[in-house]
Amino acid sequence: RPAGGPVRDGKNAPRNDRFIQQAWYNDWKKLHGLKWQTVDFPNGMNGHVYGPISIRRNDLTTANWSRINELWAALQQGEEYQYTIYGDSAYIVLGHSHIKARHTSDPMPPRLVLENKCLSSCRETIEWDYGDIGTLWATLQYKKMLKMRSMPVGNMCLTAMILRNAHVSMNGCNTSEYFTCLPPTFEEWIKEGPR
Repeated sequence: RPAGGPVRDGKNAPRNDRFIQQAWYNDWKKLHGLKWQTVDFPNGMNGHVYGPISIRRNDLTTANWSRINELWAALQQGEEYQYTIYGDSAYIVLGHSHIKARHTSDPMPPRLVLENKCLSSCRETIEWDYGDIGTLWATLQYKKMLKMRSMPVGNMCLTAMILRNAHVSMNGCNTSEYFTCLPPTFEEWIKEGPR
């Protein structure tokens, strides 16, 4: 809830501006909120987090603002193997993008049908990672309690994501088991420092 009630105490105080409410409202989901874009690795660790931004913005806008495609390309410059980030269907594949989504060509060659099938089941693992955050820090799931302008909701969520990485480094997670890819130990993860 980004705003509500009077702007100040006292009789006949004006109400909070409706534009504040609209700035954080998603009409399709019928709620106010914040969102993040995350890139998770097969070992279950959050590798890149961008946000918070208004839930009003779509995923493609978030990807453009985060400049994840340019960052990912720069990290791999000169490397023989080029890795790709696989996202949901909102991520339109453009030119030399390092972000891929479902193939939608019609007719679709059998290879692309198989790629869609394999990658869509892998993409579900990102939901497990968000589920971990909700399980470990249940407070973040109480939407009616969280108030964006009177609580540091963005900082709370970002802190939960960092602490989840620490938890994964010590305990593993469903994603690391699914891909049989061990996360770094806590000591290895801490030694890397902020990035």
